[in-house]
Amino acid sequence: MRKKIVIIAGGDGSLGIACVKRFLKSDYKVIVLDRRFKNKNFFLRNNVVYFKTSLKSEKNIKSILSKINKKEGRPNLLINCIGIFSSKTILKLDMFEIENILKNNIVYPLILIKNFIKISDPKKITKIINIGSIAGQNGGEFAGDLYSISKAGIINLTKSIAKKFGKRNIICNCIN
Repeated sequence: MRKKIVIIAGGDGSLGIACVKRFLKSDYKVIVLDRRFKNKNFFLRNNVVYFKTSLKSEKNIKSILSKINKKEGRPNLLINCIGIFSSKTILKLDMFEIENILKNNIVYPLILIKNFIKISDPKKITKIINIGSIAGQNGGEFAGDLYSISKAGIINLTKSIAKKFGKRNIICNCIN
């Protein structure tokens, strides 16, 4: 029997690496997408497939998912750990920071999820797990305003995906 395949986007960050370690223990084939490559030796020792890449381009995302599908097989699970934290209030954010947070925390995950759904097998259960934040539920007393807003967006994106694509055997959850 083939191993189940998990893609961990942002898998070289602190939450991502914890997910990688957990799924290696569960005997999954682990594939990491990240712009960094700081845990290279760990990934090589544990046969983690690694794509050092930016997820800022839909063309790039489609290409990577296509390569994974052809080389490793159709993935069963996407863990979406991509995003950036900011503790700034809206009064201290400039336009570049506003766009950067929204793109990294909502737009790029959305594009990744959209294209992951397109390659999923509608006959089999496919899972998507987004990493949200309590700040997205409650507003950001300690987290920044825009970070909280963007994580609220991920929470609601998760609900929308679950409702719209559940009929296609896609289970979508968010961990806050």
